[in-house]
Amino acid sequence: MKTRAGSAFKVLSPGMETTIQDLWGRTLGLGIPRSGPMANLAFAAANIPVGNPVTTGGLEMVLLPGLRCSFRFYVPTVVAITGKEVDVKVDGGICSMWSRIIVPQDGQLRLKAGLGGAVGSGMCSALKEVFRVYLGSKSTSMGLGGYQVRF
Repeated sequence: MKTRAGSAFKVLSPGMETTIQDLWGRTLGLGIPRSGPMANLAFAAANIPVGNPVTTGGLEMVLLPGLRCSFRFYVPTVVAITGKEVDVKVDGGICSMWSRIIVPQDGQLRLKAGLGGAVGSGMCSALKEVFRVYLGSKSTSMGLGGYQVRF
């Protein structure tokens, strides 16, 4: 995501995988694979505490024990983390999932999976969404595209 002044955040560590997704993803036919979040309800719920329409794009992370997932925010923002239970910290302080999390300017958000791992944890942000639409969706489809930087 970018602001007019430049990058709003940087992915420091992507976990197993971090992708851009939106609801309801890409549902086209003719050999084009479906895309979108793995957990639609959790993804939609991540948009509510930050004030976005539930279909707004965001990041979906696949987290496994031992693989870090972290972000540096260059501007103050509000995020929400939903999905399978993960440890959430902002600048070392513990935060709750399924709620508004305020990340200060130059703040670092860290996510860590428990022993069972976390598939389909989502993060939505109150930052202006700037992901480009590709074949009707902003969602990443690893076999089709959308994983290139699309700002």
